[in-house]
Amino acid sequence: MTDVAEIIAGTSPAGSTINDIGMGVPFFQGSAEFGFRNPAIERFTTSPVKMALPGDILLSVRAPVGRVNIASHECAIGRGLMAVRTNLPGDQLYLSYLLESLGTAWEAHSNDGTMFANLSKSALASMPIYWPENRQDIGNTFHIIDQRIENCQRILETTSSLISAYCHTAVMNSQTEKEISLAKAATLVNGGAFTKNASGVGKIVIRIKELNSGVSESTVYNDIVVPEAKTAFPGDVLFAWSGSLGIYRWFKDEAIVNQHIFKVLPGAHPVWLCWFHISQALEDFQDIAAGKATTMGHITKDHLERRKVIDLGENEIRLLAENVEPLWEYQLQIGREIEKLLEMRNFILPKLISGEIQILGSGQINK
Repeated sequence: MTDVAEIIAGTSPAGSTINDIGMGVPFFQGSAEFGFRNPAIERFTTSPVKMALPGDILLSVRAPVGRVNIASHECAIGRGLMAVRTNLPGDQLYLSYLLESLGTAWEAHSNDGTMFANLSKSALASMPIYWPENRQDIGNTFHIIDQRIENCQRILETTSSLISAYCHTAVMNSQTEKEISLAKAATLVNGGAFTKNASGVGKIVIRIKELNSGVSESTVYNDIVVPEAKTAFPGDVLFAWSGSLGIYRWFKDEAIVNQHIFKVLPGAHPVWLCWFHISQALEDFQDIAAGKATTMGHITKDHLERRKVIDLGENEIRLLAENVEPLWEYQLQIGREIEKLLEMRNFILPKLISGEIQILGSGQINK
């Protein structure tokens, strides 16, 4: 590794210099702020010790070991990260994808506790790596795929904002003052304990971890047959009501909903309006869950009953649906495109990095 790149091991600044009000330079302790390719800036430090430059590869060296992002700004890095800077700038993309492809193996070892609970600078420096002549073509190919994925993710964010805006306007301008409980507006079906005695094959069992971090080496699979109400289909809405509460749309293939997650079905209101209601209530629900100091934070059916929403009239919902339903369906199309791109990317990446398949001069992939 050191033949082609410089490795900078992170060092944490004094805790008193770390803040979230923008004083100093961005600071990343580990991979908590990592995004798809670039980290989100949430903390700063006025006394940086080790710095990464824009374009540097940020590599997580503590659990989860092997996660990779690219620095988009000059930033300070803590003990949970290393910065990797290639000798030739054109090699940076390739090396980032090479390290990412190794991350799956590191994560698998970290999960079973046998090795790679952390990654040392010396271990990374001495690591032999595949360094083909067409490495920049490989890096550029995956960069194009990633740009499309990021564009699709921005579309999802924009359509979510538009749907929320339409629903908020309809609620604020409604001619009715009638309220109903969130428990009546939506039908909420809790998942089951489907990880127990799982077969290891079949469908993904969706836990809160899969909703927050995606599918990984630790994801559980099961071929058990479950009712449709406990099965997530592409486009379904899922509401994690325990632990890290959140509202999500599922865009992957058909999967099994585990316990502590509601599948959201229409009640008195259509599912997209239920998604809006839960989104609006989420911060309050998170505060309730955080107040349960002696147990895992969660909400109960009583909280859902007590949460009131405006009961829009039939005509109001019909008019709202004219704007929202096309966006809701478009989200499903974009979400599915993201999943197909990720599936293709994650299948091809290790094969290209290992040399099992190659990119031809025309940009075609040759086995």
